[in-house]
Amino acid sequence: MGLLSVALLAGYVALYYGVFFALLSQFCKKFPLDAAVFFGAALWPALEFLRNYLFTGFPWGNLGYTQWLQLPHIQFARYAGIYGVSSMVVLFNLFIAALVIKRNVRRWTLLSFVVIFAGIIFISHKKINQKIGGPPVSVAVLQGNIDQYHKWDPAYVSEIQKVYEDLSETARKANKNSWVLWPETAVPGWIPNDEPMLKWVSGTVKKSGLVHVAGAVTQEGVTTCRNSAFLFSADGKILDRYDKMHLVPFGEFVPFRGILGNWVPVLNELGGFSSGESHKVLNPPGARVGVSICYESVFPEIAREETRNGAQVLVNLTNDGWYLDTAAPEQHFAMNVFRAVENNRPLVRAANTGISGFIGPDGRVLSKTRIGERTVLFGEISPSETETFYTRHGDLFAWICAAVSLIGIGFSFRKNSHENA
Repeated sequence: MGLLSVALLAGYVALYYGVFFALLSQFCKKFPLDAAVFFGAALWPALEFLRNYLFTGFPWGNLGYTQWLQLPHIQFARYAGIYGVSSMVVLFNLFIAALVIKRNVRRWTLLSFVVIFAGIIFISHKKINQKIGGPPVSVAVLQGNIDQYHKWDPAYVSEIQKVYEDLSETARKANKNSWVLWPETAVPGWIPNDEPMLKWVSGTVKKSGLVHVAGAVTQEGVTTCRNSAFLFSADGKILDRYDKMHLVPFGEFVPFRGILGNWVPVLNELGGFSSGESHKVLNPPGARVGVSICYESVFPEIAREETRNGAQVLVNLTNDGWYLDTAAPEQHFAMNVFRAVENNRPLVRAANTGISGFIGPDGRVLSKTRIGERTVLFGEISPSETETFYTRHGDLFAWICAAVSLIGIGFSFRKNSHENA
């Protein structure tokens, strides 16, 4: 079943590439090569935008993420989001391909290309008038590096508790921290439902004398379970919590369970979580915090909505232990870089097995951990109040690309129908 699931997911994602090249071929046949380049540069981000929402969405690995280490390139995300960076990459490469295929590209096309890129570079490098929302806040990130197959085994509860007690004590001894961040589902039990577990967490927090944001699962009533981030005061009391909004299909919930469960009975045993009801912003001392849990960080609209709700700092709590030593932890970390740039917010990431880190509002990686190490990462962040064009207007660029693509598709097939007639 695992192999089949991976094959189906890979096949589904591959469809978008197939559609892109089929339509690009159509554009090249029906339009001058110059025009086909621009329609192609609009089509790619339009398809990524569609993949962000269709069938609950799976926007992993958008093309623009390849630029995560190229700070000058990714500043365009402040205006157009990740889709703008993807379009820029496609436009550049399609234009080079056009020059190779057809060397006598018209002068107006070359001029347009130069003007577009000059404009992007100018806009992207325009300095933002940074509004600081308060003094810097010192943060300690606990990276427990708990084996994924030990996390929910009762035999390892005491061991896991000891790990987080020791890490929390390390944060306390540093004597310079305002907050302590735990990863997603770091607590090896349900809170506040499990009274002994809640007592342990509260005691650990109180002993440190610091504000903590801890990932844990919780239950409301008999059937409602949530993946949450709890805000604890320095004296160990729960002040607030954020519930994960965008759940992982087949991991935390099963889409179309009534239909699929009849054909694949094992699905009835998976995913029993419910999504949160609002993009709540937490309020620890010193800043308003927008939290994303794991998979949520790959959806640009979630971080944007939290920023619009007043978040001055973004935090991502995750458990990437599922990925072991594959490329996925690096990819997941890179996507968080864009959430920081899109909204001009510092971002702190706490990951169970890594990669944890601090990211500046411009996407600069200030510090990060290695995968598979047990450590405490210390850093300092400055809350930001500055809103970007992307924060104010959202995926306007992606909608424009979708409209341009539909126009291109319509005209290309209309010409085709006219010729056949």
